[in-house]
Amino acid sequence: MIMTHHSKEDIENLVPDKNSILISITGTLGGFANVNDTLYNSILRIRFSDIQRDFGKFVAFKEYQASQILTFIDSNIDADHIYINCEKGQSRSVALHSALERIYRDRCIDFPHQNMHVKNTLLKVAKII
Repeated sequence: MIMTHHSKEDIENLVPDKNSILISITGTLGGFANVNDTLYNSILRIRFSDIQRDFGKFVAFKEYQASQILTFIDSNIDADHIYINCEKGQSRSVALHSALERIYRDRCIDFPHQNMHVKNTLLKVAKII
């Protein structure tokens, strides 16, 4: 299983590999990437802001969302490629990518600028930390 992270713009212009799934992240007030759903086996669209805790209208990543992501991947475990996107492809998608590598491939990969709240929440729900 290959995992890659992308910006919203990049994922909108990408032709995915066959047998692939997408986790598309947008902020509390943003719009999801405009992709052709038929090119993916399955898509999970999830909404949370790039913050550590709730602030007004902006909502941080929650444990129930981590559970949704893990259930989604477990339901699509035979996918050859997991694409992950957020607005810039630099913080939330990177954090998910890093955590998922640890959970599913026992690989420790750290990326600069990853949202540590997202990564640690996912690892906690997966009972890795």
